[in-house]
Amino acid sequence: MARQHSLGLCGSRLSVDPRRFELLDFQLLAVGGGAFYSHLPAFWSMPTMILTGTAAAASFGMINSIALIGGFIGPYAVCWLNDRTGGLSAAFLLIAVCYLLAGTVLALIRIPSAVSPTPPNLPAEHDLAPS
Repeated sequence: MARQHSLGLCGSRLSVDPRRFELLDFQLLAVGGGAFYSHLPAFWSMPTMILTGTAAAASFGMINSIALIGGFIGPYAVCWLNDRTGGLSAAFLLIAVCYLLAGTVLALIRIPSAVSPTPPNLPAEHDLAPS
């Protein structure tokens, strides 16, 4: 998942350089956009792998609440950084740091395996080996 985010960041960063060829800009935006949305199926299935019932529903609500707060604060932070620095580099750096932080948090989450690594012990009467 971290590789897709890195690919998306590289594609979006290279695409804002005005000295590049326009066709390359379009191609990099397409790759960056595709890589950006490629994590969603795996991301939204994680809470139900760890939690069940109302806890999973509450985790979806918490995820959406944090995303909405980020969607509200993000544009203000980007504008503030653009005004302070006079360019887009600091804003893109902020976005990259947010992506790296999110990828690190997701990499640290341990999801228990649904398949047991060893088969369960069968009682003696169910033993399939010939006597």
